[in-house]
Amino acid sequence: IDNGRYHGSAPIKFGNVCHGKHTLEITHDNYEFVSEKLIVPVSGRIEKTLKRATKKITVKTSLGNSQIEINGVNKGKEPVTFSAPLGIEQSITAVNKEAEKVTRNRAFSKDSDSEYVINMEKLPGQIDFTAFKVRNPGVDIFVDGKKVIGNSSLELSAEKRHNIKFTKKDFIDITKKQSVEGGKTLYYPSKEFKNKRTKCFI
Repeated sequence: IDNGRYHGSAPIKFGNVCHGKHTLEITHDNYEFVSEKLIVPVSGRIEKTLKRATKKITVKTSLGNSQIEINGVNKGKEPVTFSAPLGIEQSITAVNKEAEKVTRNRAFSKDSDSEYVINMEKLPGQIDFTAFKVRNPGVDIFVDGKKVIGNSSLELSAEKRHNIKFTKKDFIDITKKQSVEGGKTLYYPSKEFKNKRTKCFI
């Protein structure tokens, strides 16, 4: 009160305050600051309702191009900016077709960073060689140096390009680079080896 002449925590009783005009200031973590001039009665009680403060928070993910939900409500693709009520836990969910859905519960304060980044890791992908093998019997396929047994490759990282090597007796080996999408199976095209003893084409 009166520029810090008195201070303490509510509820508080002020003594020796002259009847008349005074300045009242109230601060509370996560609530808006109150500063107002008022007339203090000879005796009585003053009550104030504080308004919870908010902060603009921008939500992003490490992957980008993700859908963001705030407290179960879809807010669209990132980046998403919302007014977070301070001190109240928010449920923030990121959805990306190439990653596992991630939900984080977070309460923000006035000192929180204005940008909140959710870390997401891409799911592995696969390559299916079924159609290719049907048209090219006897061709051995290696992905990153490992022979493909059956029709599908093992789980492959979506974070890098992979080396695919095709080998067949009397043919020159062919090496290709291939990327995969997280959580998806790539069906390799069924192009055919041309029957030449020193060359082959896919």
